[in-house]
Parts: sequence; structure tokens; C-alpha cells
Amino acid sequence: MSTAKEKESLVADKRASPPAYSGPPPPQAVVYQQPQPQYAVVQPGYTGYPPGDQLYMSIFTILCCFMPFGIIALIKSIEARTSYQLGHHDQAAAAVRSAKAFNRWAIIVNVIIIVLVFLIQMAWIIPFQISLATNTKD
Repeated sequence: MSTAKEKESLVADKRASPPAYSGPPPPQAVVYQQPQPQYAVVQPGYTGYPPGDQLYMSIFTILCCFMPFGIIALIKSIEARTSYQLGHHDQAAAAVRSAKAFNRWAIIVNVIIIVLVFLIQMAWIIPFQISLATNTKD
């Protein structure tokens, strides 16, 4: 019987006593990873950035300037955007240059038209005012 009592006392002692300290945990292995070199494939004539496709300028020239050139510029702008998305970067750059040229010409033609309309109106208004002034003196 003493053996049963001893077993019970050992079990009670194990429950009551805190666990033994086993020391600090073993050090963890630290892995350092070096940055890997990155490579880029560069196509001739490609700068890495999408070209400004002049889409908003083309819409502006359609609405506010000489519409025929604005429409052509809009077509070239859309062509530039799709060419760039397809990977034809040289064609996209050429279409952007064409769109810029047509946008500039649309603005220039619009300014010329405004100046001509102003001059023609002045050419009609000034003689009319002079004739009114000479007729009222009599």
C-alpha cells in the first residue's frame, strides 16, 4: 500500500510544483537575402513611358477650335493609344507627333479665323458709323 500512496504523492507533487527551467531557447537561424539584379529589355526607340497621346487636347480642339483638324487629331490620338497598347512604340510615337501637329494647326486656323472675322466686321462697322456720322450732320 505504501507504493500506491507514494505514487499518489509523486503525482500530487508534480501537479503542485512548477516546471523546471530548461534555459533560454536555442538561437534561431537568421537568413539574409541579397537583392537580386533586375534586368530590363529595352526596345529601340522605346523610352519606357507611354507617350502623351494628346487625347484631351484633341477633344478640346474639336469642341473649341477648327473641327476638321480636331477630328483628324482625335483619330491619331486613338491610334497612338492603341499602338502603344499593342507594343508598337515607334508607330505610337509617330501618331502622337501627327496628333500634336493637327492640334497645333487647329488652334492656328482658329486664331486666324477669329482675326479675319474681327477685321471684316471692323471693315463694315467703321464705314457704316462714318456714313451715319456724315448723314446726321445735315
